[in-house]
Amino acid sequence: MTIKNHIISAIASARLDYDIPFISLALDLIQNRIQNKKLIGIHITYTDKGVTYSWTLAVSGYNPTEKQWNEGLQASYLLVQWCSGIVSEFGIDMERDILTSCTDSGSDVKRALEKVFVTYREWCISHLTHLALVDAFGCHLDKTKSKNIEARSVIEC
Repeated sequence: MTIKNHIISAIASARLDYDIPFISLALDLIQNRIQNKKLIGIHITYTDKGVTYSWTLAVSGYNPTEKQWNEGLQASYLLVQWCSGIVSEFGIDMERDILTSCTDSGSDVKRALEKVFVTYREWCISHLTHLALVDAFGCHLDKTKSKNIEARSVIEC
């Protein structure tokens, strides 16, 4: 609770400096194959008075009820509902506070933050770096899809 209260206080303090949305939201669905469970991960970043703040707000179970699925909502709508519920625990109003978002390219998550709750989409630096290095060193898991066979042959020696 101490850390949560610190985050809530810091966000409230930053909000005093902004008349526009100022938070970047990273939303990810994670499949835990060992336990056969889905998790939702939420991370926020913002800058206040020249200092960048970055917090993971939640990595929690994502298991919509049968009733929620039977309401006919698409997965992207459920994701936005879950995300909104989690960030509201930290005093964040998505409409008022979220400006940009960053996701992987999973269709449900991407649709959630491009069509359902529209934000400016940022590129995920981690995913871009990973893809660039895979291409540069030819280390795709499938050798036939490697784009730099010469580099791969040096690495495999």
